[in-house]
Amino acid sequence: MLKESVIDLWRRHKGAKRSHRRPPGSHAPYLGWPLRMRFRRSQLYASVIPFILIAIFIGFIGALLGIGGGFMLVPVLLYVFRVPIAVVVGTSHFQILCSTLVALVLHAVANQAVDIVLAILLMIGGVFGAQFGNRAGQTMNADIFRILLALLLLAVAGWFAAELAIHPQEPFSVAVRENH
Repeated sequence: MLKESVIDLWRRHKGAKRSHRRPPGSHAPYLGWPLRMRFRRSQLYASVIPFILIAIFIGFIGALLGIGGGFMLVPVLLYVFRVPIAVVVGTSHFQILCSTLVALVLHAVANQAVDIVLAILLMIGGVFGAQFGNRAGQTMNADIFRILLALLLLAVAGWFAAELAIHPQEPFSVAVRENH
């Protein structure tokens, strides 16, 4: 993603048109599966099956690991389905709102695992951060957006890889314990 975004930005800076992996007018085979639907805002006429499969996977991973589904959804919508960036951001936020609300209720009822004070503080910060992000996103170039997203994904992947390789320093880390 980073390589493609930097190349596209460089080409546009030099005056060339944006590169396309598929020729205009051609579509990936999975978009032609049965149960097609027109998505006017996304400018797609595609099968709903791939979208439902992706949504189930992202919902499962998001509820299991507690990560935001947008982290996975945004690159999929951008690169697999070729949805315009402005539509991807809004669609991702709405999808995250709905699936996170369900996961919240399930966790709160099943595990009583919600710290309401911490949640309120995070919501207040999130509301202010969303205001700044929305304003920045309205003025940001699509290529710059993709570069920043790629750098974020690489940073998170690097963090996860480092945590797999580095032994924890905390005394209360997870470890295998033998029963005597």
